[in-house]
Amino acid sequence: MQNKYEVIGVVGEGAYGIVYKCRNKNNGKFVAIKKFKEIDDDLVKKTMKRELKMLQLMHHENIVDFQDAFKRKGNLFLVFEYVEKNLLEVLENSPKGLDQKLIRHFIFQLCKAIKYLHSQNVIHRDIKPENLLINENNDLKLCDFGFARVISKIPKEKLTDYVATRWYRAPELLLTQGEYGPEVDYWAIGCIMGELSDGNPLFPGENEIDQIHCIQKILGNLTDEQIEMFYTNPVYNGKNLLDVNKPETLERRYLGKLNKIAINFMKGLLELEPKKRLNGNNVFQHPYLSKLVEKEQKIESQRQLQAQMNVNFNNNNNNNNNGNNNNNNNNNNNNNNVNNEMKKETKEKENNNNNNNNNINIQMLKIKPLQHNNNNNNNNYNNNNNNNNNNNNNNNNNNNNNNNNNNNNNNNNNNNNNNNNNNNNNNNVNINIPKTERLNQNNQNPTSITNINIINYNNYAGENYYPENENNNFNINQNNNNNNNKPNQQKKKKKNN
Repeated sequence: MQNKYEVIGVVGEGAYGIVYKCRNKNNGKFVAIKKFKEIDDDLVKKTMKRELKMLQLMHHENIVDFQDAFKRKGNLFLVFEYVEKNLLEVLENSPKGLDQKLIRHFIFQLCKAIKYLHSQNVIHRDIKPENLLINENNDLKLCDFGFARVISKIPKEKLTDYVATRWYRAPELLLTQGEYGPEVDYWAIGCIMGELSDGNPLFPGENEIDQIHCIQKILGNLTDEQIEMFYTNPVYNGKNLLDVNKPETLERRYLGKLNKIAINFMKGLLELEPKKRLNGNNVFQHPYLSKLVEKEQKIESQRQLQAQMNVNFNNNNNNNNNGNNNNNNNNNNNNNNVNNEMKKETKEKENNNNNNNNNINIQMLKIKPLQHNNNNNNNNYNNNNNNNNNNNNNNNNNNNNNNNNNNNNNNNNNNNNNNNNNNNNNNNVNINIPKTERLNQNNQNPTSITNINIINYNNYAGENYYPENENNNFNINQNNNNNNNKPNQQKKKKKNN
């Protein structure tokens, strides 16, 4: 055995091999491994190759699952799914036969397996209870394809005569020299159906001639063609057939154990003439199995409908997911557009702010233009007074006139200076005053900033927005200019009034 498998024990032994129960070390699951015996025989080698070839072709729910094959020390090992018991063991636990519903359940599954094999042009040729595996759910699995054979396309090609176990051999297998077809598998099904009904083999012949006699006792005399084949077959030289006038019949044999429909179905499978025997689709059209077929078709249609609904549901979900993805993409695009627009707006505002900062960059300085002009006026006034004191009193009138002129000039200068200062503020003039005359910004009230739009970017981009720190400059909007212009406008209105 490979290191991959651990042998648990022997579960069966045949003429050509031994079957072991093993555990797969990788996944812990049980498997059945068939080891072919070390027999240097061409027939054994032929059987091994045939079974391996057949198993690789067969895939059906009622055929045992073939999993692997390997060679070790010149021996061939076949790995199958593990099924705990076979139909013979089921019969041993029920020696008086099985329930009719369970019998029909097993026969229905076996007929499906045989129909599948024949659709693949394969004859099993060794159907018997030992080769029918039954799991805990009463699912049937056909196994052992050592005697299986591909149906030849050559007419009347002879096949091996000694193949099936004797009790389940059809009359053509017993009488002819290899001239038979797939009908032999359906004969075996009829034999198994009878055995499941009362627990006893239907045709338990001790040898080939006795096997023919057992068939005659239940079903009556052979057909004329079969009688001729018997007497022309050298195997039966010197032997005679029975002359059965009153056979037991299947009705008498299974009275009270099978209903009339079941007995009629069995008679169809056990027709002596192969061409008249139930086979293929005719088996499933019989009332014995037709209801099961309808039930299975209904379940299958429901399964397909459910599968289609699941496919449609998954497609709808995929479409919805695609729609959601498209919506998300659209939302992302919208958000990106909004973000881009908001970023453009913020950039434009930043540029405007920068332009405002560039145009209006006023450092808060201690500016007292009126006091300077007043000082000059005072100086002039003092000088004039000094001149007046040095001159004679006769010049008082002139000094008074000069003072009046100076005062008028001072007033005009003051008004001009005030107008100039207002115009300078309105015309965005950069004023630089010496450092010694700057105001203390901590004590000075800052210029008001108006019309600041605060935008919550969380509503658009889902991210925090932190505007960069501006320079220590105060942005003066044109509203300040408008406020500065209001007194002048009021003055103009008063003058107009």
